[in-house]
Parts: sequence; C-alpha cells; structure tokens
Amino acid sequence: YSYIWKMAIGISSHRLEIDQTHWTMDGSRIDVNQTTAFPMPVNGNDYNITITTTGEKEYKIAWGRMSSIFVSITGIFLNVKVQAGGDEFSDSVGMMGKFGSGDMLNRQGNPMESKDIVAYGMEWQVRHGQGDPILFSKLEGPQWPGQKCIMPQWTNPKKKKKKRRLG
Repeated sequence: YSYIWKMAIGISSHRLEIDQTHWTMDGSRIDVNQTTAFPMPVNGNDYNITITTTGEKEYKIAWGRMSSIFVSITGIFLNVKVQAGGDEFSDSVGMMGKFGSGDMLNRQGNPMESKDIVAYGMEWQVRHGQGDPILFSKLEGPQWPGQKCIMPQWTNPKKKKKKRRLG
C-alpha cells in the first residue's frame, strides 16, 4: 500500500508544506492550533489564506472565492481533498489531471497515449532542473533523472491465502 505522509502545494511563487506535525509557508513555521490568516499575492491579486481548525486535526485552507483544500491527519496518514474554483485552478497541471475533466495529460499537455497509471505517475515524477519547482524543503527518496519512483510490491492475495493453508 501507499499513503500520503507529507504534501506540498505551490501557489504562484509561494510554497505551503504540511506533514503530521509541522506546517510551513515559504519556510516559516505556521501555528495551526489557532485560526491563522495571512495575505498572499497571486497573479497580481491579494488573496487572504485562511487556515481554520474544523475538528481535531482537521483543517480547511481557503483562498479566493471558491477554492479550499481540506486536510485531515489520522496518526501518520494525511487525507487531502481539493475543492477547486475554476478561476484559481483552471491552469493547474500535474497528477490530478486536467482541471474540470481529470483527463490524463502528459507534460506537453497532450492526452497520454496509454491509460497505464504507472506510466502516468512516472511521467509526472518531479524533475528538478527541467522547470519543476522544488516544493518540499527537504528532498527525500528517489530523485529524477537517476532514479525512478519506487513502486510498491504487489502480491496476489489468493496465492498468499493458499500459502497460509499449506503452511
């Protein structure tokens, strides 16, 4: 299995990074134990970013007229839900696909020839030095171009069950 244990969001020239215990905006730590608001200039507009605690370890990051990101933390797991308004997300690119349709596009903005999700994930592996921003403050794990993303090992549950019966 895989899980989200850390996330980073690039909004214009700003970077918000979240893990189970720390939040940072542009390298400065944010105290999310209280409602926090701060201005963020994006494309010539001043947005107020508001982080609201909606429950125990549940947060809402709101900006613009219709856009929010909900983050909940359970143990070591992060759950992320994006509620996007067209004005703020119409030009977004990456693993989430084309805004509005979810179509799987390659880096050139063309539909993927294959619907293979592994190939799609490899297409969007972060490529430092080729225009991809560095969103995380600390680089971890395999780094392109020398290393590909590590894929989880898959075992057939039927074979596993059969082995338990024999052993």
